[in-house]
Amino acid sequence: MNYFIDILRLKNRTEVYKNIAKKLGDTEWGAKYLVDFNQYDWYHESHIEHVFHVSSIRDGYGGIYAGPLISGRNYALWYNEKTAEKLGIEIKQTGMTLDDFMGYCKAVYDYNQTAVEKITFMPDHKLNSQVTDIFNNLVLSELGSLDNILNQPQRVKEAIKKSLKAFEDLSNYNPVNTDVNVNKDFVYILNGQILFEEKPSSWYNQCETEDAEKALNLVPVEMPVFNNQSPSLYPGTFQSVWAVFKNAPHKEEAVELMRYFSTNDVAERWLSLTYNPTGLKVKLKSSDFGQNKIETFNTYIEKKYGENLRMFELGEVLYANKDIKIEPLSVFQGKMTADQFYKNLKK
Repeated sequence: MNYFIDILRLKNRTEVYKNIAKKLGDTEWGAKYLVDFNQYDWYHESHIEHVFHVSSIRDGYGGIYAGPLISGRNYALWYNEKTAEKLGIEIKQTGMTLDDFMGYCKAVYDYNQTAVEKITFMPDHKLNSQVTDIFNNLVLSELGSLDNILNQPQRVKEAIKKSLKAFEDLSNYNPVNTDVNVNKDFVYILNGQILFEEKPSSWYNQCETEDAEKALNLVPVEMPVFNNQSPSLYPGTFQSVWAVFKNAPHKEEAVELMRYFSTNDVAERWLSLTYNPTGLKVKLKSSDFGQNKIETFNTYIEKKYGENLRMFELGEVLYANKDIKIEPLSVFQGKMTADQFYKNLKK
């Protein structure tokens, strides 16, 4: 095999790594063709300990550490402070309960009864994954610890049914107002027509590019739970941005460049420009001085969840079966009752 480049850009693991895996017919191709940086002492010294205890970080690259974990994503509900002021509500940044969430939805519903320009609680654009993450958070907060959960099917059943009923109750307040026809969600939330978006921290940069001044009104908050109980897992991850081929023409030079990309200076620069979390060690964060609400949120989430901050499928967690998909958007939208959805899930 001939190598014409040294470094492979892994802009998006789904788009790049998985596409190559499909062409090769080999999901483990990374272990065969890419440098595993786990072999270098400097790599361990430059990264936070957390990244070496979350298997999903390396599983996405064939079981290796394909490069510096500069880029990170923590998921949050984002809201516009100006929209919340218009509705007369104060939104909790942490510890939001289902009752709080329901109250915010009702506030939007009540506002829309007389408002000329309507607001939607959540958008009708790319909503399935957003609703699924909120649902997962409710289920896992009800279960608490996942210890021995595979041997407690009744607990799992009740947690799922309770969360579905919560979505059914939410649907009474029309959480997805189709009068607000959303095709670019970040534009609509910047303009105050959406209260909540569930998005990763990296989404803020898209909003900032669209309108830097309006983006200053966006605030990330922790997803809702039952009765202020912490879920056992929370969605977030770190990923490699670049990888090096094992047989690259200038392999040693490429590895040395990755070493530079793993330094504190690069990490601090990354944080200051993107507000995204990083898997690199950082000596000083601006959030240490309370200067940025997004970094403050990321620091809180990372400290609270630690090794439990990772991407997951609920079916895999609860049933050890990643092929089981639990995506209750239809209940959230009021198109199906909780009982109907659960009966279909059982099938």
